Amino acid sequence: MKSFIFLFIILYTLSGCKFTQTIPAPTPSPVPTFTPVPPTPLPVHFYQIGTIIKFDRNGNGRNFFVTGWSEPEEGSTWTCDKKAELIFQINQKEITCDVIMKVNLEPNIAKGKRQRVYIYANGRKIGKWVVSSPGEYRIIIPEVYLLDPLLRITFELPDAFSPKSQGTGEDLRILGIRVIDMVLMEIYRPGEKISFIKGGNGDFYKGKGWSNAEDDFTWTDGKKAEVNISAGDIKGKLIMKVFMGGLFNPGKLEAQRVNIYINGTKTGELVVKDKMEYTIALPEHSIVNNNIHILFDMPDANIPGNIGLAGDDVRTLGLCVEYIMLEAVQK
Repeated sequence: MKSFIFLFIILYTLSGCKFTQTIPAPTPSPVPTFTPVPPTPLPVHFYQIGTIIKFDRNGNGRNFFVTGWSEPEEGSTWTCDKKAELIFQINQKEITCDVIMKVNLEPNIAKGKRQRVYIYANGRKIGKWVVSSPGEYRIIIPEVYLLDPLLRITFELPDAFSPKSQGTGEDLRILGIRVIDMVLMEIYRPGEKISFIKGGNGDFYKGKGWSNAEDDFTWTDGKKAEVNISAGDIKGKLIMKVFMGGLFNPGKLEAQRVNIYINGTKTGELVVKDKMEYTIALPEHSIVNNNIHILFDMPDANIPGNIGLAGDDVRTLGLCVEYIMLEAVQK
């Protein structure tokens, strides 16, 4: 063994070479291919046709926000860009005709200016509002645009601006409209009853001057009561049928005189006492901006106790209404 080691040293010295260890080059690790993570699908909330969406801090408006909305505030939510979108999941089986969208809003406008609002349903333009004052704005969404289970509503706001840029405030947001509430509901079709009993659909049509629905009717509360009927393009004359009774007490108040106005024009007078169906003809062009506004003017409405009726009801009662129905006049 010693002889072998001695011989190896001699041979190494005579060779004139230094011993080097060959280290194989490392194999480069493959570079991983970058695959973008798909965005998380937007949670889409179901919307029941006829449900009022509240845009205040405690409301359900944020459930439907996509883009272009500020944080909800006390009573409303501002749009904060030149475009604002909402998305709804709808039950197509519920929809059997065109739908009307009603939005209660207020514009951000500089002095002498206005807000143009272009409205799209699933990418298709359905109309335009020119908004210069607070109020309820309406537009019809054709049934053909509601064939998809998802409904995307887009508000395009070319006149939106920041109050800071116009010297009207310190807010830097690009404000367009301040939305208070909105609702989607089917347009009214002649022959359908608007029911004012508890659980009926009367609340969707009530304006000012109504009490809460009771089991068999709803009382008007005050000297005037309003009804707003969202309608499509109904041709020809209509008659209005109202099943109702009036507040009376023989010897004290014999009946209720009722003046009826359609879109601000006096259309007729009724004397209402016993519960029955009362009929009145409407003017041929009763629909204005897809709406029929009905005003019941009741000069004899009173507190029951003031006309000798027992009880502690302090409401100013006039009419107890069970239903309203419009019918097309047959030619």
